[in-house]
Amino acid sequence: MLARLIKNLIGIFLVLLIFPKDVLATLSCGISISPSEVLPNSSNAFQLTFSNTSDSGNLNWFKATKPFVGLTTDGSALYGWTKDYTVDGSDITLSNGTLEPGGSITLNLTIGVGDIVGSSGNWGIQGSGDGGASPIGCSGSTGLSVTGSAPDTTAPTISGLAVSSINNSSAVVSWTTNEPATSLVKYDVNADQGLYPFSESSSDLKTSHSVTLSNLGAVTSYYYQACSTDTDSNQTCVAENSFTTTASAATTTSAAATTTTTTTTTVTVTPVVVVDRTGPAVTMTTDFDQVFEQSPIVGGRTSDASGIRSVEYSIDGGENWMPVIGIYNLGAKTIEFEFVPDLFEDGNYELVARATDLVGNKRSSKSETLIIDRLPPLVGGNLLSLGPLVLSPNKNGVILTMAGLDQRLTLSAVGGPTSVDLFVNKKKYSLPKSLETGLWSGIINFPKKGFYKISTKSVDGAENETSRKLNSVLVVEPGKIVDKLTGEAIEKAKISLYYQDKMSDLWVVWDGSPFGQKNPQTTEADGIYRYFLPSGSYYFLIEAPGFVNLYSNIFSLEQPSPVNAVLWMKKLRTIKIGPFTFKLPAWVSRRQGVNIKLPSVDGKRVESLKGSLAPLFSLPTTDRDFSLSSLRGKSALISFISSWSPPSLEQILVLNDLQELKDQMAVVTLQESMAKIMIFQRRGNYELPIVVDTDGTLVEKYLINTLPTHYFLDRKGMVKEVVTGVLSGEEIREIFNKY
Repeated sequence: MLARLIKNLIGIFLVLLIFPKDVLATLSCGISISPSEVLPNSSNAFQLTFSNTSDSGNLNWFKATKPFVGLTTDGSALYGWTKDYTVDGSDITLSNGTLEPGGSITLNLTIGVGDIVGSSGNWGIQGSGDGGASPIGCSGSTGLSVTGSAPDTTAPTISGLAVSSINNSSAVVSWTTNEPATSLVKYDVNADQGLYPFSESSSDLKTSHSVTLSNLGAVTSYYYQACSTDTDSNQTCVAENSFTTTASAATTTSAAATTTTTTTTTVTVTPVVVVDRTGPAVTMTTDFDQVFEQSPIVGGRTSDASGIRSVEYSIDGGENWMPVIGIYNLGAKTIEFEFVPDLFEDGNYELVARATDLVGNKRSSKSETLIIDRLPPLVGGNLLSLGPLVLSPNKNGVILTMAGLDQRLTLSAVGGPTSVDLFVNKKKYSLPKSLETGLWSGIINFPKKGFYKISTKSVDGAENETSRKLNSVLVVEPGKIVDKLTGEAIEKAKISLYYQDKMSDLWVVWDGSPFGQKNPQTTEADGIYRYFLPSGSYYFLIEAPGFVNLYSNIFSLEQPSPVNAVLWMKKLRTIKIGPFTFKLPAWVSRRQGVNIKLPSVDGKRVESLKGSLAPLFSLPTTDRDFSLSSLRGKSALISFISSWSPPSLEQILVLNDLQELKDQMAVVTLQESMAKIMIFQRRGNYELPIVVDTDGTLVEKYLINTLPTHYFLDRKGMVKEVVTGVLSGEEIREIFNKY
């Protein structure tokens, strides 16, 4: 009995020893929340300022409960505090921090408000000095109300749809709406197509609508949809209806809902309706079995009993169409036509001709493969990226990245390749081509640390095959979370990365999704985490069951870099009372610096023209011809860029501002057409002339992989320095001054 009493007294003594006096003190807290009034269907920046109004005793926990449903939250964190949400998002909890008497902290939240006009209520705010075990209410103004009018999201209602004044060439479609709206009728001779090639519309806002369809074919069925759009861009369209034109100028009226026809003229003879649904016959007569060095003249023939309205052609299998111009006898029943496809680059093109007859029927020819082969396939500049983050080579021409991350490689190519295969050491990746940009792109992943060499093999439609070496990549191992005592990896550690927003200076959870990375991350049995970060200031919060929370010191990156620090966690202390073992809470979180270890790349330099005479070339610019020999006798700069590379766009802005050096610079674009670069120059208002190397003849001569790449020449034309990546104006001037 005495022994049990002694054990209980020891337990009470230990509890008093563990819990400091400020936890047991009488606590009080205050709250200030703004705004107190918001609009429906809006996004708002809220500030919740918590204050410790106690005479003594620290607060280490707060909870804010939203006043009503219909509010969605996405917030920013507080340095030194952990923020959590309940499953339904109604409660926001701050913990693992310390707020002394007289102090305050402000939580910034972005809160979306739904369509909840008239909702009102009070935030529920609580504070605690014992981690939320004994919460108290915080006093202050906590009211919130939703006032104002919600925007109109209801489309107009269409009623009374009818077709009147139907004759052999026109008809009138009419209807009414329950609110002022625009008028649109889409129509076609084919049923249930979804896409209508013809339309008539009016932008006038009204409730009574009447649209005249003209230039129709006689004795033809037309399928149509009527649509109206109100002032808030809400649109409604009725289901597809139809009407049939007459053989003469007789006028009829049709109600869409009942499809009854009422004769409003004295015509007594009902014509026999023969609906023409057959499109013209179309053939192309050119022999496509041969390979062409340039776009050929394509001949063809089309015929239809009603006559031919138009002839078109497509170079992409029917996705897009261009008119065949110069046909003098449109309307005739048989037409011979010729056209030269608008093609300037090597490639395999799916060529199709299409004709439309006088009543709107269309038919296409057999698809033919047109092969244009003037050059062998050649891969040009390439770009390795993590979302918007471009991984640029260092001064040795080597790209640094991290194992286990998905990265996108994008490259340009000319010579009409039908396939481009990428080889990372011995692993093969087949790259798809974007029809929109003409670039080849795919996702690659380096499975473990090491030095990798990237190469390509490309094949064109004439079976020409070329290979080319690209960048070298140095891959570092990822970071790791380990036990400080044993050095063993920690499983289920949650790593949260916070970033200092440059506009507001607030610390927010870093959004890794645009960069193809998760945040927060949870470790597996190997304790691994992976972050490759853009420049900026950051800190980590690491939480793991049975371990003291770890905050890293704030660390800054001046350039994009992998973060592979080994971070140590310390186990929670335990106490044993009788048969029971308790983990003691950690009242103070641990701090640790972030030591990023990146390997040296000495000895891994790529092939370079440094110390050699720059290869001479003569090419057109956007306003004149250019020869490199014109720069002899003075220091010179050749900068290779492209219009599709984000770093190149950044670089050309710098070069455009170096007016004092414009007579000593040559800005060269690779594997892009003159027309494209002239548009690029006009849109950017660039004053310097741009040399256009459409065929990419300088890619291999100057060993170009990364864009931009800069060649600095001395007065004799000797290559003195080769630099990749974006250079500032000061850096360019500094290098010029050396030579």
